[in-house]
Order: sequence, then C-alpha cells, then structure tokens
Amino acid sequence: MLLSMPNALANTVGPLICHFILIVLFTSVALGRYEKPETLIRRTLLDGTCVVGSKGGKGRVAYLFSKEDGHVEWEDVVAHADVARRKGWEVEECEFVGTGHCGHFRGGGGRYVAVMRRMWEGIG
Repeated sequence: MLLSMPNALANTVGPLICHFILIVLFTSVALGRYEKPETLIRRTLLDGTCVVGSKGGKGRVAYLFSKEDGHVEWEDVVAHADVARRKGWEVEECEFVGTGHCGHFRGGGGRYVAVMRRMWEGIG
C-alpha cells in the first residue's frame, strides 16, 4: 500500500493509514463478516465464470511464476494450476528464473509475450 502512495504521504501518515485499513480488514475477517482475502482471491480465480466467461467453452489459463518472487510462493501457484487442470482447463505453467514479483516481462519479455499470445489466441 505504501508503494502506491505519493512519497510525501507514504513517509508521513502513510503507515498510519495502512495500519488503520489493515486493522479494519482483519477485524472484519475475525468477526466472520468477510472471508480471508487470499481465500477470496483463490476461489474467485478458480470460478469458471471468471475464466471461461458467460459463453461457456473450455477454460484456458496461464500461470507465470518465479521461485524468487518475494510476495507469492511458487508452490501455491503450482498447486493452483493443478486445481485448474483438474477442472479440465487448458493450463500452461511458465517458470521464470531470477525475476521478482511482477518482473517476468522485464526478465523475459519474448517468452512472456509468447505465453500470453498462446493463451489469448488459443494456440496450443
């Protein structure tokens, strides 16, 4: 959250704002008002309407990951891909080496674009 704020705000009241948001979020989860964000994201991403769309068809999804990612565990990405595969979706897993979170394009742009093209165009 701090990285998305202007520097002046992030360096002054940013930590207070972030802590307030997190306290409200975690309190709501603890009281059972909302499910944990990671559970919601995982469930939503595996929802057929999100991937397949309203017209039906076969799901097609790509999982791009790196073992150097400091935000998302690569084992979770691979496990998520396995669940999608069991749903009968066309799944492509692509491991990048030496790239951090959201840095795969910068670390292997040609390969990244090729995976995206295959997924968008349905080229196996």
